[in-house]
Amino acid sequence: MNAAPLTPAALWPRTLSVTRHALETGALQPIATEARTLPIANTTFQVRVLGRVALKERKRPAPSTAGPSNAEPFNPFANPEPDLVLGDVPPAHVCLLNKFNVVEHHLLLVTRAFESQDALLTRADFDALSTCLEGLDGLAFYNAGETAGASQRHKHLQLVPPLGPDGLRAPVESLLPSLPGPGRVIAAESLPFAHLLAGLGPW
Repeated sequence: MNAAPLTPAALWPRTLSVTRHALETGALQPIATEARTLPIANTTFQVRVLGRVALKERKRPAPSTAGPSNAEPFNPFANPEPDLVLGDVPPAHVCLLNKFNVVEHHLLLVTRAFESQDALLTRADFDALSTCLEGLDGLAFYNAGETAGASQRHKHLQLVPPLGPDGLRAPVESLLPSLPGPGRVIAAESLPFAHLLAGLGPW
């Protein structure tokens, strides 16, 4: 793991170099998908389709029941694979590549000490995310627990490069109104689901 903290200026070059190395060593195992566009409500969304061959290769054997029933599940973030690590992000996180990425250059921001993925985001989480968004102005998201789609119990935020056309961080961004200043929240009539929007920083 890099001793020097990761800076915004170093994030993207480091992402590219670590990706190249991780592909060479086999530490990074991208999942091959086909990108398709889906127009909905005057917005073009991108979906990723896993082919039958790739799906067959990704099938895993059923978990063994031979071990003790109270055994702790494997935590890949407790000691991240060195070939996937970009570096430390102060005050309390480490940035690494998503080992089984669908989107290229998919980054994870993982707490160094264990925190539950069910926990609310903290000031430290936002500080680390701010550093990374300054270096990669993409789409950041947090799956808060298994119900939200999280596959790991160790708290981790995720960051991917812009996915939408015309440099949009996400296609849905075209439906969003101007965000309010810090401390205020609004809802957008264009989004037909429960949500709140808030401006959090200069990025």
